Amino acid sequence: MVVTAIPSLQDWRQGSVLPESVARDLGLITGDADMRCAVVVSHDCDIVNSVHEADLEVIVGTIVSEANGSLTGGKNSRKLHLSWIYRAKAQQVELCATDKRRLPKSALNAVLPDAGYSLEPQNLVTLRYWLAARYNRAAFPDEFNARLQKKTAVRKR
Repeated sequence: MVVTAIPSLQDWRQGSVLPESVARDLGLITGDADMRCAVVVSHDCDIVNSVHEADLEVIVGTIVSEANGSLTGGKNSRKLHLSWIYRAKAQQVELCATDKRRLPKSALNAVLPDAGYSLEPQNLVTLRYWLAARYNRAAFPDEFNARLQKKTAVRKR
Protein backbone atom coordinates (compact mmCIF):
# COMPACT_ATOMS: atom_id res chain seq x y z
CA MET A 1 0.00 0.00 0.00
CA VAL A 2 1.42 3.37 -1.05
CA VAL A 3 0.63 6.32 1.17
CA THR A 4 0.66 9.66 -0.59
CA ALA A 5 0.87 12.94 1.25
CA ILE A 6 -1.94 15.42 0.85
CA PRO A 7 -0.65 18.63 -0.76
CA SER A 8 -0.53 21.64 1.54
CA LEU A 9 0.87 25.16 1.62
CA GLN A 10 4.06 23.71 3.08
CA ASP A 11 4.86 22.38 -0.41
CA TRP A 12 5.06 25.94 -1.80
CA ARG A 13 8.12 28.21 -1.81
CA GLN A 14 9.01 31.61 -3.19
CA GLY A 15 9.73 30.98 -6.88
CA SER A 16 7.30 28.05 -7.18
CA VAL A 17 5.25 28.04 -10.37
CA LEU A 18 1.54 27.29 -10.41
CA PRO A 19 0.41 24.47 -12.68
CA GLU A 20 -0.96 25.97 -15.89
CA SER A 21 -4.43 24.47 -15.35
CA VAL A 22 -4.68 26.00 -11.86
CA ALA A 23 -3.44 29.41 -13.06
CA ARG A 24 -6.00 29.31 -15.86
CA ASP A 25 -8.85 28.27 -13.51
CA LEU A 26 -7.96 31.17 -11.21
CA GLY A 27 -8.04 33.61 -14.12
CA LEU A 28 -4.34 34.43 -13.83
CA ILE A 29 -3.53 33.14 -17.30
CA THR A 30 -5.72 33.68 -20.31
CA GLY A 31 -5.02 33.18 -23.99
CA ASP A 32 -1.79 31.45 -25.00
CA ALA A 33 -0.76 29.64 -21.81
CA ASP A 34 2.45 28.42 -23.45
CA MET A 35 3.78 31.96 -23.15
CA ARG A 36 2.73 32.66 -19.54
CA CYS A 37 3.41 31.30 -16.08
CA ALA A 38 2.34 32.35 -12.58
CA VAL A 39 5.18 32.56 -10.05
CA VAL A 40 4.72 32.73 -6.27
CA VAL A 41 6.67 35.72 -4.94
CA SER A 42 5.50 35.73 -1.31
CA HIS A 43 8.25 34.96 1.18
CA ASP A 44 8.39 31.34 2.36
CA CYS A 45 7.39 32.16 5.94
CA ASP A 46 4.44 34.25 4.73
CA ILE A 47 3.18 31.36 2.62
CA VAL A 48 2.67 29.08 5.62
CA ASN A 49 1.55 31.82 8.05
CA SER A 50 -2.23 31.79 7.67
CA VAL A 51 -2.87 33.87 10.78
CA HIS A 52 -1.30 37.12 9.57
CA GLU A 53 -1.13 36.51 5.82
CA ALA A 54 -4.41 35.45 4.22
CA ASP A 55 -3.20 35.85 0.63
CA LEU A 56 -0.23 34.95 -1.51
CA GLU A 57 1.42 37.24 -4.02
CA VAL A 58 2.09 35.93 -7.50
CA ILE A 59 3.50 37.54 -10.60
CA VAL A 60 2.25 36.38 -13.98
CA GLY A 61 5.37 36.12 -16.09
CA THR A 62 5.87 36.01 -19.84
CA ILE A 63 8.15 33.45 -21.42
CA VAL A 64 10.63 35.19 -23.73
CA SER A 65 12.91 33.68 -26.36
CA GLU A 66 16.07 35.16 -24.89
CA ALA A 67 17.07 37.31 -21.96
CA ASN A 68 17.67 41.03 -22.41
CA GLY A 69 20.94 41.77 -20.59
CA SER A 70 19.65 45.07 -19.25
CA LEU A 71 16.81 43.20 -17.51
CA THR A 72 18.88 40.40 -15.95
CA GLY A 73 20.50 40.32 -12.54
CA GLY A 74 18.00 42.75 -11.02
CA LYS A 75 19.41 45.79 -12.87
CA ASN A 76 15.94 47.12 -13.62
CA SER A 77 13.49 47.60 -10.74
CA ARG A 78 10.41 47.22 -12.96
CA LYS A 79 11.26 44.15 -15.06
CA LEU A 80 13.38 41.06 -14.52
CA HIS A 81 14.48 38.41 -16.99
CA LEU A 82 15.22 35.25 -15.06
CA SER A 83 16.14 31.75 -16.11
CA TRP A 84 14.12 28.79 -14.87
CA ILE A 85 14.80 25.18 -15.72
CA TYR A 86 11.68 23.83 -17.39
CA ARG A 87 11.71 20.11 -18.10
CA ALA A 88 15.53 20.04 -18.21
CA LYS A 89 15.81 23.08 -20.53
CA ALA A 90 16.61 26.68 -19.66
CA GLN A 91 13.65 28.98 -20.13
CA GLN A 92 13.71 32.77 -19.83
CA VAL A 93 10.80 34.38 -18.02
CA GLU A 94 10.07 38.11 -17.89
CA LEU A 95 8.56 39.28 -14.62
CA CYS A 96 7.02 42.75 -14.32
CA ALA A 97 6.68 44.21 -10.84
CA THR A 98 3.33 45.71 -11.80
CA ASP A 99 1.91 42.28 -12.69
CA LYS A 100 1.65 41.21 -9.04
CA ARG A 101 -1.65 39.68 -8.06
CA ARG A 102 -3.06 38.57 -4.72
CA LEU A 103 -4.37 35.07 -4.43
CA PRO A 104 -6.22 33.48 -1.51
CA LYS A 105 -4.08 30.77 0.04
CA SER A 106 -7.04 28.43 0.00
CA ALA A 107 -6.71 28.29 -3.80
CA LEU A 108 -3.40 26.42 -3.47
CA ASN A 109 -4.02 24.46 -0.28
CA ALA A 110 -4.59 21.13 -2.06
CA VAL A 111 -2.35 21.77 -5.09
CA LEU A 112 1.32 21.01 -5.71
CA PRO A 113 3.63 23.41 -7.56
CA ASP A 114 4.42 22.60 -11.20
CA ALA A 115 7.26 20.07 -10.82
CA GLY A 116 8.44 20.82 -14.36
CA TYR A 117 9.86 24.16 -13.20
CA SER A 118 12.89 24.57 -10.97
CA LEU A 119 14.81 27.68 -10.01
CA GLU A 120 18.53 27.44 -9.34
CA PRO A 121 19.61 28.88 -5.97
CA GLN A 122 21.49 31.86 -7.46
CA ASN A 123 18.42 32.78 -9.52
CA LEU A 124 16.23 32.59 -6.42
CA VAL A 125 18.62 35.04 -4.73
CA THR A 126 18.31 37.35 -7.76
CA LEU A 127 14.51 37.14 -7.57
CA ARG A 128 14.59 38.04 -3.87
CA TYR A 129 16.93 40.99 -4.36
CA TRP A 130 14.82 42.25 -7.27
CA LEU A 131 11.63 42.06 -5.20
CA ALA A 132 13.29 43.94 -2.33
CA ALA A 133 14.91 46.57 -4.58
CA ARG A 134 11.52 47.72 -5.78
CA TYR A 135 10.91 49.27 -2.37
CA ASN A 136 14.50 50.17 -1.52
CA ARG A 137 15.53 52.76 -4.09
CA ALA A 138 16.20 56.46 -4.02
CA ALA A 139 13.42 58.83 -4.97
CA PHE A 140 13.81 62.57 -5.32
CA PRO A 141 11.11 65.23 -5.52
CA ASP A 142 10.14 66.31 -9.03
CA GLU A 143 11.28 69.88 -8.29
CA PHE A 144 14.78 68.65 -7.41
CA ASN A 145 14.98 66.61 -10.61
CA ALA A 146 13.79 69.58 -12.69
CA ARG A 147 16.37 71.94 -11.16
CA LEU A 148 19.12 69.42 -11.63
CA GLN A 149 18.27 69.10 -15.31
CA LYS A 150 17.99 72.87 -15.97
CA LYS A 151 20.82 74.42 -13.99
CA THR A 152 23.58 71.84 -14.09
CA ALA A 153 23.23 70.39 -17.60
CA VAL A 154 23.48 66.88 -16.18
CA ARG A 155 21.71 65.53 -19.23
CA LYS A 156 24.53 66.75 -21.52
CA ARG A 157 27.15 65.01 -19.40
